[in-house]
Amino acid sequence: MKDDKQLARGETDWKTSDSGLSIFKWKDKRSVHLLSNYHDPNLYTIVKRKEKNGTSIDVKCPRVLQDYNMSMGFVDKLDQLKTYFEINRQSRKWWHRIFFHFVDVAVVNSYILYRLIGEEITHKDFRRRVIDGLVAEKIVSLKRKRDNSPLEIKKHKPQVSIEVRLDSSAHQPGRGTRRRCAVCSTKINQVRTEWTCTICKVPLCLSKTKTCFQDFHSKA
Repeated sequence: MKDDKQLARGETDWKTSDSGLSIFKWKDKRSVHLLSNYHDPNLYTIVKRKEKNGTSIDVKCPRVLQDYNMSMGFVDKLDQLKTYFEINRQSRKWWHRIFFHFVDVAVVNSYILYRLIGEEITHKDFRRRVIDGLVAEKIVSLKRKRDNSPLEIKKHKPQVSIEVRLDSSAHQPGRGTRRRCAVCSTKINQVRTEWTCTICKVPLCLSKTKTCFQDFHSKA
């Protein structure tokens, strides 16, 4: 193919094989490469491009690129979601980059399917749930200090991941300072208790008449 410097804006270089496979190199601001077994290299369309002075000009563009732009929406969406929180890192081993890429693609696809089930959730919160699910067993097995507990404060209510909260084998009640119960306390009717879960660090009522401690660790 011609070198980038040999192509002016709007020019296309192409080659075809005996089996009808065509490769295109179209020069816009940068070179764009496309491969097709369907499009005729002689078919062109016109696209608008802005110059530095603000004026618009007509630029010739291969038909294959126009069809690609009309049909590539989902591929573009995948790349967009993947770049937000991707785990891809530089590595001396080339296959690491491929592995990281497929992990990111798997998480994005899982997020899309999860939303189709019906629950609305942000991409970041979904990734947090995935992480919680992977490390929940380790978190529960360790008796964390208060500052390092899985507790998060959100809208003045304690929040603990489902994976940690429902793994009840290591959760035990302990006494602490009197705080509002995470289950039954409301702004109108504030209920305070001195009982706290030693794993979740969440205040919960524990008495003959209330089952907040049991409810918190058994109901999703």
